[in-house]
Formats: sequence, structure tokens, C-alpha cells
Amino acid sequence: MAPTIAHIETDELRLAHNARLGWQPRPHVFERNNHGFHDDDWDGPQMDAYRIVILGDSVADGKERWNETYRRAFPYLLEQKLNTTEKPVRVYNLSVDGYNTMQEVENFRLHGRKLKPHLVIVAYCLNDTLYVAGNALTALLRLEYYEDYKRNYMMNDLLEWSALYRVLFLNFFQEDLDDLDVGLDAARYQILYRDTVQPSLLELKQLSIEDKFKVLLVIFPNHTAHHPDGPFSYAEELYPFMDAHRQIEERARNAGLPTVDLLPVMRECRRELGPLAVDILHLNPAGHACVSDFLADYLMAHDLVPESRAGRAFFQ
Repeated sequence: MAPTIAHIETDELRLAHNARLGWQPRPHVFERNNHGFHDDDWDGPQMDAYRIVILGDSVADGKERWNETYRRAFPYLLEQKLNTTEKPVRVYNLSVDGYNTMQEVENFRLHGRKLKPHLVIVAYCLNDTLYVAGNALTALLRLEYYEDYKRNYMMNDLLEWSALYRVLFLNFFQEDLDDLDVGLDAARYQILYRDTVQPSLLELKQLSIEDKFKVLLVIFPNHTAHHPDGPFSYAEELYPFMDAHRQIEERARNAGLPTVDLLPVMRECRRELGPLAVDILHLNPAGHACVSDFLADYLMAHDLVPESRAGRAFFQ
């Protein structure tokens, strides 16, 4: 079965010279915070709160494209459900469009560790074994080349902030741009095209040992159109992706990481709430509400969040 391709908004991203990242989000664009993530601003860890970091891709990112605002996506909703006066909880959403598991772990190593989390939740999407960002990397490499190339043309400052002018520029000077050799630079990012899930989970496990935080890998199902009551079905006999679920469960076990599969949860929510997704990958607001409700209950039932501030050591 062909892999699913993520929708990447390159206007929100910039090239990262770290090949294990590939790209990184731009701060303060399209509801992104001071660090480039779809979340409220933060200057550092909220030391009086129980801190949860979410790692994921556009499924957890909370993009305006599908949810109007990140405040309708499950990471933000989860914080609202867990956070009370007696039990302060801060959920940091570090999800980035198109990231695979290696990119998510590298993003955590560079940015998430600074938040001193007690718990890291990996929002695992079934396409995380492959590069699924389409031509985003090539586009970002070309934009990097623009920085030198554009100086030969009038109105070059427009390239900084006008998406329309970038489109005109790209089309008008297409012949010149086609001569730009991005191939050598693109070769530096070949690791992004490999299945690096297993070593990345092992790396995250090692970080959890070093920094003394817990990890939970949450498996997000694909959303399919095989059921006559559609548009989306999660019935096992009609769901063609079970092998991918079993594969990531085995890989997580190999790394010593616990998992929870959202497929049964989605099946139940679908019966009660109707459609939960806008496409094969991305949840609609009802889907995000379903996930946040389940995770809030699951984390409390499995002692993954403290019950009160009495256990003050939890918050240090």
C-alpha cells in the first residue's frame, strides 16, 4: 500500500542545517509561538507544573487549516482537561509538519529537553517510517538559494514576506532556478528518506533514562473510506493497516516503551460523534476532542499524571 503524503506549508518553515531535522518552524507565523510551535508562548519550563511534551507531526500540530486554531487540537485540549488549581499541568506541543520519528526525537533533544518534562508523549502516525513531505525539502533548499540569487532582481525584499511574489518569481525565473544545483545540498539530507523509527525510539528511551522522564507512544490510526456507513471506518475487518500497528507496537517493545493504540477509541467515538477526520491522516475538531478526552482519562488511570499538588516532588 502506498505511503500517505503529508501537506507541508513551506511558508511556515525554514531549512534546518541539521540534517536530522531537515526543516524547522518559523516563530510567530500562522499562530506559531515564539519558538515556532502551535502553542502559547513559553520562555522556559513552568517549574510549578507537571510538564508534558508532545512530539508529533501535522496530526498533532493543530494547524489552522483543519482546526481553525491550535486551541481546538488535542494537545491544548489535554492541558485544559488536566490542569486544575490543585493540579497544575503544562502541555508543550512540539509537533512539526512532516516530521518523522527521528526528526521528532532530534527536535526533542534540541528543544524539548530544556522544558524538563515529566512525561513525553509521542503522537505516532503510521507514515512515520518514511519521508512523506513531498517536495518540501527541495522547495526549502531552493528558497535558501534565493538568498543569494534574488539580489540580482528588483523588489527582492518581497521574497521575504510575499507568498504571491515568490510564486511569480519562481515561475518567471524558472529556467534560471532550474540551473541551481540543489542536488549536492539535498544529498546531505538523505537520512530523512530512511526508516529510522527503531533507532530513534531507542535514542528516546536513553534520553528518558538520563533525564528521568516517562514516555508514552500513542498510535494514531489512518482514517479509511471502506465502510458503507462511512466516510471513515475503524472496524478491524475493514481496516487495512493493522500490520503497521503491530509493527510499531513491536518496535516500541524493543525500545522498552509503552504504547496505547487509538484505533478502538476512534471506533467508539465514530459511533457517538460521527466523522472524526478531514482526510486519511488529519483529525477534525471532534477527532481531537475524542483523543484529548481519552488521553486525560488514560493518563490519570495509569498514574502518568499526579493526582494533586501534595506530591510536590513531581513538580521539581
